[in-house]
Amino acid sequence: MFTVLLARYYQKYIGGFGTQGTKGDKEFEDDFDIMSCPDEAKIDPALETQFQSASAYLPSIVGKLERSDLMQFYGLYKQATAGPAQPAERPSFFDAKGRLKFDAWAQLGNMSKQVAMQTYVTKMASLDVGWDPSTQHSSRGFGVRPSRPAVVSESSDGSSMSVSDREALLWFTAAKADDESTMTDIYNRKPEVLNSTDQHLGMTALHWAIDSGCDKVVQFLISKGADVNAVDPEGNTPLHFAAYCHREAAAEVLISKGADRMARNSDGQTASEACDEPTLRAILAPPL
Repeated sequence: MFTVLLARYYQKYIGGFGTQGTKGDKEFEDDFDIMSCPDEAKIDPALETQFQSASAYLPSIVGKLERSDLMQFYGLYKQATAGPAQPAERPSFFDAKGRLKFDAWAQLGNMSKQVAMQTYVTKMASLDVGWDPSTQHSSRGFGVRPSRPAVVSESSDGSSMSVSDREALLWFTAAKADDESTMTDIYNRKPEVLNSTDQHLGMTALHWAIDSGCDKVVQFLISKGADVNAVDPEGNTPLHFAAYCHREAAAEVLISKGADRMARNSDGQTASEACDEPTLRAILAPPL
C-alpha cells in the first residue's frame, strides 16, 4: 500500500515538479496523510539514520544530478528538518534563485517530516548513484568513505574537513540570520569551519550570508579570511550571489578582497553577466 501511495506522490509532486495541482489532490493527500503532521518525536530512528546518510551523501554526486533533482532534494530536506514553508518567508521578487528554492519547499504543503524523510531516501535510492542506505557517508570530492554522521566539505586547498551536525546547523543558521555573535563563538572554537559547505546545496556561509542579505556576517567572514572565490555546485561564487540578489555593498567588499570578476559559473556567466541591475552590473564588470 505504501509503495502505491508513494508512486502516486512521485507522479504528482516529483514527476510534475512545478505544475499545478489537480482536482484529485485532496483525495490523494487524505490517502497519504500529508495534511496532518504527526508527532515528530515518533519518527522512526532507522528512517532518520537513512535520511542523514542520504543527505550527507548528496554533495558527492551534485555534479551528476539535474538542477531539478537538486531543487527537489532541497525542498524535501527543508520539509524534513524545518517543517512546512511559511508563505510570509518567501524571498522578494528580486531574489530569483531564493524564490525557486523556496517554491521547491513550499509546494510540499503540510507533508509531515517523516514522509519528507522517506521520500528523500526513496528518491536517493531510485537514482542508482551508488548510495548505500546501510552506511553513513561523508564526502571528499566525488569519493565516498564510511564515517560517523557529519558534514564534510572540501576546503580551497582540496583537503576535506568535518564539522559536527549540531555545530554545522548552528553555523549556517547563524549565517542566514546575521548572528555574528554565534558565528564568532563557533569560529573561535573551530576555525576550520570557515570555508565549510552545507551538506545539502554545497554553499559556504559566505554564500548564504550574501544570499540572505546579512551584511554583518559577510564582513565577519571576510575579516577572518573566508574564500571569496569559493564555488557552489553550480559554479557560483559569492560574487555571483551578490549579482543575483543585488547586494551592492557585499559586491564591493568582495572585489576589494580579490574576488575574481572573470569567474564563470556552470551557465558560462560571469557575475556581471548574471546581474540584471545596471549599476551593480557595471561594478561587477571585469576590468578591461
